[in-house]
Amino acid sequence: MARILILLIGVAFARDLDKLFDKADFKLGSSKFTAYVADDEAKRERGLMFVENMPADVGMLFVFDEERPLGFWMKNTLIPLQIAFFNRAGKVVDIQEMEPAKSSMSREVPTYHSKSDARYALEMNAGWFTRHKVRNGDTLKLSGKSKSALLNKSLPK
Repeated sequence: MARILILLIGVAFARDLDKLFDKADFKLGSSKFTAYVADDEAKRERGLMFVENMPADVGMLFVFDEERPLGFWMKNTLIPLQIAFFNRAGKVVDIQEMEPAKSSMSREVPTYHSKSDARYALEMNAGWFTRHKVRNGDTLKLSGKSKSALLNKSLPK
């Protein structure tokens, strides 16, 4: 019964990404994409949990108040992802592959930590950064404005 309840909550949440998160347009290297913006603790905790698929050029950008070591886990994350960590200037400092947990009931949840201090983390479908030839040192830029005051004041344009 608990498993069914968790699954139902997860399905409802996955459908509500557009209601719970604002989106913004970005450029990374020569690639353009859209990302949901997780700019507060509650949004960062939810992340992409229970999402069953993401469009090809859509991801989630996690925005933090300051640059520091960042850690992410794949609890209740159903799809394989790739994550890029960015410093305060918006430059890529680390890219990693992220695998979901073997089971939603698993006690061992994969975790991933930035190799250096970061202020932003971008989760995209697995292989996205590789296909788009994104490398350390590439710069993330906001295209236009975002509804996120934290993002608007911190990320270079």
